[in-house]
Formats: sequence, structure tokens, C-alpha cells
Amino acid sequence: MLLILQVTPDRNPREFSLWQYIVFSNPITVMRNFGNTVLFCAALLGATASYAAPRFKTEASQLSAQKRELLSETMKVLDDWSGENEKLVAAGVMIDSLIKSDPDFLPIYIEKARLAIMRGATGTNDFKKANRDALAIIAEVQKKDPSYPKSYVLAGHAFLNVEDFESARKSLERAERIGTSDPWLYNNFADLYGRMRQYDKALAYAKKALIQSKDNGKALVSAIAFISDFSGFTGHPVRSADISQLLFDSFKDPEQRMRIAVRLTGAYHGTPEVLDHAYEIIERQRKETPGLESADLALAEWFLAKGYWKTQNMIGIYDPKLSAAADKILDAVKPSQSANGRIFTGKFAIALGNGDIGKASELLKAGEAGDVPRGRVMAGKSLMMWLKSDYAEVIKIEEGLADSEPDFANESLLVAAYSRLGRKDMQAAYYKRQLERNPSAWTLGNYSHFLLFFMHDIDGAIVYGEKALKEMKYPMASNTTSLAYLMKASTLKRAGNAAAARKHVDQAKAIGFDEGYVFQYCDTYCADIQSLLTRP
Repeated sequence: MLLILQVTPDRNPREFSLWQYIVFSNPITVMRNFGNTVLFCAALLGATASYAAPRFKTEASQLSAQKRELLSETMKVLDDWSGENEKLVAAGVMIDSLIKSDPDFLPIYIEKARLAIMRGATGTNDFKKANRDALAIIAEVQKKDPSYPKSYVLAGHAFLNVEDFESARKSLERAERIGTSDPWLYNNFADLYGRMRQYDKALAYAKKALIQSKDNGKALVSAIAFISDFSGFTGHPVRSADISQLLFDSFKDPEQRMRIAVRLTGAYHGTPEVLDHAYEIIERQRKETPGLESADLALAEWFLAKGYWKTQNMIGIYDPKLSAAADKILDAVKPSQSANGRIFTGKFAIALGNGDIGKASELLKAGEAGDVPRGRVMAGKSLMMWLKSDYAEVIKIEEGLADSEPDFANESLLVAAYSRLGRKDMQAAYYKRQLERNPSAWTLGNYSHFLLFFMHDIDGAIVYGEKALKEMKYPMASNTTSLAYLMKASTLKRAGNAAAARKHVDQAKAIGFDEGYVFQYCDTYCADIQSLLTRP
């Protein structure tokens, strides 16, 4: 019998070809040994399967340390997102980088799908389209690895967003069968059963989500919201004390409890109940362990979150009584390597909010000389330079932070500093960088707005506005692009080209716009075509 061992570039040398055995062997020998051969080949193929590493990776441990850090930062940015476009831009850059360097790492496609959903949430008109785009990404992941649970968890969420409840149920049940401790599985189940008015089931899943969320702020807030919403329909409304009891029963480590409370405080965006739950947890822990550093710091940060009034000239303004309470607590916390950064940030914010520049300067000087993380000090120094109108220094600091410590960078401050210096070239370069990193509807729309109002480039505004609307139709892009068409129409009418002017007006109307917004500027920029428009 002649055995042929086939070796090709895409095949492991251990593989054995049954077809080659049949072709090149004696026919009688083949028939006599066929059964044994099949068993032998099956064993060989089984060995090959166990020998070959899976093509697709699903665990962060399969990445290099550098890539794991990038993945962690990407997930953190998306987890902390609460509507900020700059975070979506940053996440998009990191996601594209990981996909390019490690295309077989499936979790990064989950983050890409999450990013698509979040982008859709920035404008209401195309939210369902964004979720369908996310589902297309997820479907490709499921083809590559049908047993990867995260893909079914996120698909469940996206199906809920497009109101396909049956597909959502099937996806979530598939993830549950595979097995996962992802808190979003339970949050999505809670959402599903809540929409189906099965409130007891919804509440049970929401409680599971709360425990599995640990210190994932976004998952925590969602779980608490579902518990609060659905418990009322069961006839047993849940109080803050009930939430804290559930957490204290489930987590025995005081530090873990405080991390949860801090995440809740940080996730507060105008929902009082979130702060109520955080306060209950913090106060209960402070009574249980008086003097616990993390609990005192958490309470000081809670006072600032509760007392925040507004941002004025880039500076946060706080309720005087609550900021004073926070300051008093921070004074009492013993300086340490773990506490110094948070003490500095809190006290510096209070000093600036009170307009006490002298106090803020002292804190900066002490922070630079002491054991305070550099990023926190430089972020404070940037604000101080802003107040001193040293915009060039603000730019230098913020661009440095964006490169080295992006967690502390303040992009709004950077763009405002460009504007104060009249550096349209630097603003243009900034928007160009954003476009290169992530040519999303939002960045395209921002650039269109910049071209129209700062560079007076009407044609450029139309080009980039149309690109933005092609990606997603949302109010800012619609208004800016329509206004650009109307301004172009006005110049054409003034030049005697009435027919072309009419076409541009019709184009603006086809896009649609807020008349109040457009007429705010048309008296100045569109005077020649006022007769072609209808005032509200």
C-alpha cells in the first residue's frame, strides 16, 4: 500500500488524504482495509483539529500586552460615553487600529457594532439604520464563531432597538444557552420582558444584571433604571435602601462597593435616582467602616456631582453649600498615593468654581511638587492658562495631553483656544485630523459647519454637509447644509442667475431645515432670496 502525505502551504503536514490513499493503492487492499482506514483517518483528523490553533480569537489574553491595553481603553471610552462626539471619534480610531493589526480578534468587532449603535443615538432620524448596520457587523462575527456569546447579547440589544422582539428573544436565549456572565444579557432580557409587560420576569433579570454589573457604570445605571421602572408594576416599588441591601449582600468588599458607588455617581446625567442610590451606598459604607478613604472620597465627589450648576467660561460652577461640604471632607482625607489625585482634582474644581484663583494656583504649585498624577495637574494647569488668556499655552498642554494622556484632555477647551487666537488654520487642521481618524456623519457635519461659519467656504460646506447627510441625517447637518445652499442661492441671484438660485433653494427645501435657525442667519447671508422662502 502506498501512502501519500500531502503537504501544502494551507494544510498542516499531519493531514492525510483518504482520496490519495484510494487512488494510489491496490484496489483489493483498499477494499480490505477501508474500514480501518476510515478510523485511522478520523483519528488523524481529530489530532489535527486539536493541534491547529483556532483561527479566530475571542479572549483578551490572546493579545499582546500593548493590544490588551488598547482594547481596555477602547471599551472604557465606549462604556463612559454619554453623548460626547469626541469619545466616539477616539473609540473609532482605536477600533480601526486594532482591526488593522489583528483582524481575527472578534471582540473588537463587537466594539465596532457598539460604536455604530452609539453613533445612531446622536441623531434620531437614522437610529434604526445604525442598529441594522450593527447587526450586519454582528452577523459576520457569528459566521466566524457561532459559539461566541457576546455577539448574541449585542444582537439582542440591536434587535430591541429596531423593535424585532422575536429575534431579540432568540438571540438572548442563544447567548444564555452558550453561557455568559455579561450583565448586558440580563439587562437586555429585562428590557425585552418589560416591553412585553412581563414585569416579574423583567424585574428578576434586572436584579441579576445589577449583581453581574459590578463596577460597570453604564450596566449598573441600566439595571437600576429597570428595577425602579418595573418594580412599580409588580406592586412592590424598590427603594434606594433595597438597592444598597442587594449590593451589600452580593459584594462583601468595601472597596468594590465604593467603586460601584463612584461609577454610579460618574454615570449621573440629570437622573436624581442614580445619585440617590449612590448616596445610600456611600453613607451605609461610611457607617460600617468610619474613616475609609475610598468612602470619604466617594462622598466628596458625590457632593460635587449633586451640587453642579453649570459650566461658565469652561469652568464648572457648584452650589456653594455642597461644594463647601465636599471641600471639608477632602481636607479631612489623609494624603496618600491613592488619594492625592482625587483630592487635587476635587479641591481645584472647587477653587475655580468659587473664582478663587489664588487658591487654585497654590493647589497647582503643590500638585506639581507633590505626588499628584501628571495628567491631573496638567489638566488643571490648562484651565488656569485659559483663565489667564494664555491660549497658546492651553493649546500646547491640550495637544500634549491628547497624545500622552487622553483621559485628561479637554477637546472643547482646545478648539476654543484655537478660536480665541484666531488660528483658523489650526482649527482646520484639527477638523481634518478628526475626519482622517473617523469620517463619520458627525465629524463631517462639524467640518461643514466650520467651513461655513469660520472659513466662509460655502461650496466646501455644501460638499461636506452632503457627505454628512449621506452617512446620517441629523438636525445640525441638515440646518448647516441647507443654509449653505441658501447662501449659495443668494449669491447666484445677486449675480443674475435666477434659475440656478431657484435650484439651490429647492435643494435646501428638499433636505429640510429648522426655519427659525435658518432665518436667524438669512437676514445677513440670504437677503437676495428672501422672497423665495416662506417665513414661519
